[in-house]
Amino acid sequence: MDAVAFHLSPPVKDAVCKQNITTALVPVGCTGMLQPLDTAVNKLIKDWIREFILDCELEQERKGKTRWSVSDRRIMTTWVIARAFERLKAKKDLIEKAFLDVGITVRPDGSQDNLIRIKGIDEIDFTGWETASEITIKSQELVSRLCDEEELSFGPEDELDEDILIYSLKKMTIPQLKQLASRNSLTVKGRKDDIVEQLQQYYAKERSQNDCITVQIDVEEDVFTVD
Repeated sequence: MDAVAFHLSPPVKDAVCKQNITTALVPVGCTGMLQPLDTAVNKLIKDWIREFILDCELEQERKGKTRWSVSDRRIMTTWVIARAFERLKAKKDLIEKAFLDVGITVRPDGSQDNLIRIKGIDEIDFTGWETASEITIKSQELVSRLCDEEELSFGPEDELDEDILIYSLKKMTIPQLKQLASRNSLTVKGRKDDIVEQLQQYYAKERSQNDCITVQIDVEEDVFTVD
């Protein structure tokens, strides 16, 4: 589970416990490295959805359809997502490997630690972890995710989803956008659309220059940060 407030609430903990499920908590800021959905599933699902949307649109065009209503799009979206999840259900080995790669389902005796494959783990310094004092994280400091309280991490093999980025930026207020632009040494002048476009170009450039970026909305200020 991710370190978001609702995951750590007593009702969720009790429900998980009653199902005899052993939980693994992904630390704040590590979602892109340790969450199987992020490391192995999300990009595949998005690619499949794009594929099925294109197939559907081409098929309808062959039948003479040139205009799409909101209702048409809703029906198509439901259909393509269902197809994508049907394909995912057939990829059980992929799901099992994803949990194994990040160390969630390895044997607790350490005999399978050699199977762990976490991108970028060699660059992390674990020195002194045995003696480190316990860290208390306040609820307002927990990672909040774009739109549905989820973090977006983009590794070197992933595509920066422009649609999600633009949608999330447009949800912000002008003061929030200006604060975000100021944090990244960008101009705060112009209309809201101008600032959004500026930030979009900034994050696209960051993605091209770095192996991995993380974009998240802070809980209290609702502002993006880039790692």
